[in-house]
Amino acid sequence: MRISLIKKITLLIYQKNLGFGLTLLFLGYFSLIPFFKNFSLGYFIKNEIFHAQTMTKSGVVTDVYTVGSYNDIDVLAFEYYFDVSGKKYIGKDVTTNSNMEIDNSVIINYIKDNPSYNISKYENIKDFDSSFIIIGLIFTIIGFFLIFKGIKKGIITLKILQFGISGKAICYAKTQTLIRINDRRIYKVKFKYNFKGKEYKTIIKTASWYKFESNSEKEYAIIFLEKDPSKVCVVKNLPIKI
Repeated sequence: MRISLIKKITLLIYQKNLGFGLTLLFLGYFSLIPFFKNFSLGYFIKNEIFHAQTMTKSGVVTDVYTVGSYNDIDVLAFEYYFDVSGKKYIGKDVTTNSNMEIDNSVIINYIKDNPSYNISKYENIKDFDSSFIIIGLIFTIIGFFLIFKGIKKGIITLKILQFGISGKAICYAKTQTLIRINDRRIYKVKFKYNFKGKEYKTIIKTASWYKFESNSEKEYAIIFLEKDPSKVCVVKNLPIKI
């Protein structure tokens, strides 16, 4: 079966693991990015690792925006620039000081031999809770894992649709899960089908459970791989028309 590029992309986008993984990755990213620089570059500069010579310079804030909160206090990211020997350098840091505004003056620490490595002296990372980092890392790791699973499932689905054969399955059970999406309960819908005298079973999770009648003789179209009949798609559950 030939599948257009648009339908291939649609299949990948509608993988539940992929969408949830991207959401967690997004949350993890915004939990980590404000603090990463302080833990790495900040530690490097403030402790003069490798005996790097640090210098101090005054800089000007060019942008301020909220990136999160801590103990009900907004965490602000601010960008700044400073000049060294007539050359302009930029940097970014975080603070919980609500008075931070554009055009504020900030003191910058930078590596003498490479001013692009810099950090402000405005506020220290110790004012923030390390749990932000832990949560961010957990979200990021789980996000990558779910994205991998979603892409893998999408590729398998495409393979089934391109090289699979048609069949019929019967819905024999529907059970509720604890998951809700947009206030719609997700159900596990169970199917069974036969191929070459052997019975196979598969389960889908869907909020459109009402489309399937359980404990009846009604048959639903499926597509599965002849060499591995356990790899199957329920046609009515696909996000595309085939």
